Amino acid sequence: MDGVDALRYYPENILCCFMRFNIIAWVRFVSLVLKEICIKIGLSDDIINNLETLKQTNYILSEYVQDLKELDFDDFRKETEKYNTFVGLFENAKTEQDINDMLLYIVRSIELEKPWQGDFDSHMLNKDAYLVFK
Repeated sequence: MDGVDALRYYPENILCCFMRFNIIAWVRFVSLVLKEICIKIGLSDDIINNLETLKQTNYILSEYVQDLKELDFDDFRKETEKYNTFVGLFENAKTEQDINDMLLYIVRSIELEKPWQGDFDSHMLNKDAYLVFK
């Protein structure tokens, strides 16, 4: 019916004739026909399961994209640059003491609370002391 209608209005222009078709309805119709053929052949369960999995994946990815759109990329860039600076510090470390000093510097620079009080070694030697992570 769509084809006859399209040819009646635009018999010489193939593009306009094609645009006159109800494309969405035809795609839906073809998908239903293919689904019915798969049911008759016995492939329906696998295809339906795959379609449901793809729909769930699409939904999860669209939520993830929304979360990404809400990110402030300037803050992300600044934070990433800070971490890259820390990586550069570790590349220059020569001794274990250098690494310990760098770790303490990083903890102070990103304003983390240490889970111990005072010196770490004396804190760990105290049997009654415990680490408190906040």
